[in-house]
Amino acid sequence: MLGWLIIGIWFLLCPRTGYAAQEKEMKQAVLCVDGYSIGFLEANAALVKYNGNIMVPLDYFCRVIRAEYTMDEEEKICQITIGENEIQIFAGKKYLLFNGIKKKLTVKSRRIHGTLYVGWKAIRTMGMSAKYDKKSSRTKELGYEGAVLAVNTKNEPIQLRQKKMHSKAVTFSSAKETDQLVLVRCTGGSKARVSLHERLSNGRWKQRFECNGYIGANGYGKEREGDKKTPLGAYHLTEAFGILDDPGAQLKYTKVTPYHYWCDDSSLPYYNQLVDVRDLGVASVSGEHLIDYQGYYNYGVFIDYNVEGIAGKGSCIFLHCCAKAKQTSGCVSISEKKMAKILRKIREGAMIVIYTA
Repeated sequence: MLGWLIIGIWFLLCPRTGYAAQEKEMKQAVLCVDGYSIGFLEANAALVKYNGNIMVPLDYFCRVIRAEYTMDEEEKICQITIGENEIQIFAGKKYLLFNGIKKKLTVKSRRIHGTLYVGWKAIRTMGMSAKYDKKSSRTKELGYEGAVLAVNTKNEPIQLRQKKMHSKAVTFSSAKETDQLVLVRCTGGSKARVSLHERLSNGRWKQRFECNGYIGANGYGKEREGDKKTPLGAYHLTEAFGILDDPGAQLKYTKVTPYHYWCDDSSLPYYNQLVDVRDLGVASVSGEHLIDYQGYYNYGVFIDYNVEGIAGKGSCIFLHCCAKAKQTSGCVSISEKKMAKILRKIREGAMIVIYTA
């Protein structure tokens, strides 16, 4: 009994460590951004100190400055839209993308209690002026008390001071030929990063999203039929198809049936084309029987590589769903969710550029 009493007295008198102590330490914190005073109180919305760094919860921060905020749990990417600027922050990484341009951060972004936090200096990297003051008199002036989470003194959206910038799509010559580009950056082995870019009405190129992708099992640099390599270069995205119902595609969409094949026989006049064997009066043709590729061809679009039908050069090159595979036979694959999103976005004339890092 005496032992328990001693432990209780020690618990009350000794300083405690951990998240609760950090929260108490940060309770007078104020973050000033472009003249906006943003204060965080209470545990679920606190500025926290992690390994000596002041960290800001992105969801509350975006809510205060009225920025669009979405978190892709699959890719662990936070997408922030402030005006016409797109910012992507990657959980556990020490960089962000500002309109597709990579910028270093002083500390890694981190998940803390399920919320994505960034070091407060990341706000500067986003193009805004930011100052941190632990003991600012503004805490009293703004009347922080109780469960107040955040205060925006001007009640207006923050405007970025940084000049509006193009996404990286503008650096490709294909940007002069189209208003929509899918960029596939081969990063090594069968891995890639895939991003969608669009030209806005003001002429500026904007990145819509970026995600993980996969290319051929033998990498890139396709030379012949069956080499399991993905071709490099710029191509048009022309025919949309899928085993699933039309997700709202802008291109003409073919719902795959047991009669659909993509021909790989270069001796036939419809080599490297989608055919319906009922129109040919035959039971089948050599090539990919599309409906057999459940998961992979739930959604797809033809990359018009070898659209001329040169014998032996290769056929059946698509942008399609990756299902659970981390490589392809020469196509480019991404998640089904992102594939459906691309089909809903791309229009006639959209192009894809496949290049090396």
